[in-house]
Amino acid sequence: MSEASANADTELLTPKQAAAYLQTPVSTLADWRLKGTGPRFARCGGRHVRYRRQWLDTWLDSNAVTSTAEAKRLKQRDH
Repeated sequence: MSEASANADTELLTPKQAAAYLQTPVSTLADWRLKGTGPRFARCGGRHVRYRRQWLDTWLDSNAVTSTAEAKRLKQRDH
């Protein structure tokens, strides 16, 4: 792994940056944090939420499906 790649994985992203990366509204990320269904995040200084790109990718991979039936099962699991 190159140094640039390692830095990209460990770089801290703001909710706005993470939302842009996931192509989802910032409010959706906030809702996922509240429900505990979204990607891992860290609190810096108690108030500031940050994400690592690696955490976003891991979360995406764990939510990848190959059919709508599988997506329905995943959704039921999360509720």
